[in-house]
Amino acid sequence: MTLIVIPQKGRRIVHYLDDHFALVHTPEDKEVVGLRIEAFIKALGEGLSMPLDKFDVSIAFAEPARLLRVEDDPDAATRWSLISLFPEPGYIGAIAVEGKVEQISS
Repeated sequence: MTLIVIPQKGRRIVHYLDDHFALVHTPEDKEVVGLRIEAFIKALGEGLSMPLDKFDVSIAFAEPARLLRVEDDPDAATRWSLISLFPEPGYIGAIAVEGKVEQISS
């Protein structure tokens, strides 16, 4: 399991989001998408060596976190759980887990 929690303010958005996610309109959307992407590639152990255009995650702040597609792995979206976290004001996070997550508790 990969857990990433970072301060919301001052978060740098990867240029990829600006270049490829024209539908991401708000700063909150960009923060959440960036964390979802980061959680997934870190959970895979690929780091930034994984091309970011090889998979898609849900892109709206208010939308539940989901892995939508992984190129060359049609079943990946059903095998992975992607969860956005809001532990306290000013902080957001994301978890990527291969498998089902029923409950998260602190």
